[in-house]
Amino acid sequence: MVLGGFAGAAVLMAVFVLYALRARHPLLDPRVFAIAPLRSGVLGIGLAFFGLFALFFVNAQYLQYAQGYSPLLTGVAIAPLVIGMILVSKRSVGLAQRFGGRLMFVAGMLTLAAGLGSLSLADASTPYALYAADLFVISVGMGLCVPTLSVGVMAALPSERAGLGSGLNSAAREIGSALGVAVLGTILTGRFADGLPPALAGHAHSAGEALAVADAAGGGPGAHARVIEAFTGAAAAGFRAVAAAVALGALLVALGLPRRDHRTPGTRRTRDIS
Repeated sequence: MVLGGFAGAAVLMAVFVLYALRARHPLLDPRVFAIAPLRSGVLGIGLAFFGLFALFFVNAQYLQYAQGYSPLLTGVAIAPLVIGMILVSKRSVGLAQRFGGRLMFVAGMLTLAAGLGSLSLADASTPYALYAADLFVISVGMGLCVPTLSVGVMAALPSERAGLGSGLNSAAREIGSALGVAVLGTILTGRFADGLPPALAGHAHSAGEALAVADAAGGGPGAHARVIEAFTGAAAAGFRAVAAAVALGALLVALGLPRRDHRTPGTRRTRDIS
């Protein structure tokens, strides 16, 4: 079913591209991706949200199951993820104009990867202060790279095509988010199943369900701890894989970004795609 889904997606993508190349007024002209800054910006945004939403998939489960937080406290506990973005994002575009978009992108993505990699060390005994520090590092990375990339995508197109640039930004976020959840979710489920006791192997699709079954079976604190250990170990494997993908992808995407933008603010660099 999964392979069939990928095959069907490839066929639909090919049909869409062929139609868009021939249409008089296409929704998305594939030739815009010949513009290197735009192409790299879209890929970079997708990669950033790939890492961020991988975190979102695990974050609430970790705080509630491993740390024992209530849903309300879990929502409050992710506040550091907002603080870094607020503090950094409003300055990142100015920093990119001064030091270059490529440098800001690489710095932001490697910071994001470092935060995700650090989260792979978290388990049930990790103090919240350390976990909050990791969330703050991730938010700083997002604040450094995402505004710069979004502005770069918009600036690569003429002003009359601003709607296309905005749509590309949104689509890249959505696709990257979905892939982040899919990749980390797949790794988490597979490793979680391997770490569970044999009697609970059929409940690997949900940590909450596995804990409920273990408690109902009278396994006691030992069984509960084994489920939590299996979950945090699986999450750690997922975070390491996602962090590595973000770091490697960032280095590849950076090759298409300009080292330094010498244009004055408000001007656009465009390319005729007709």
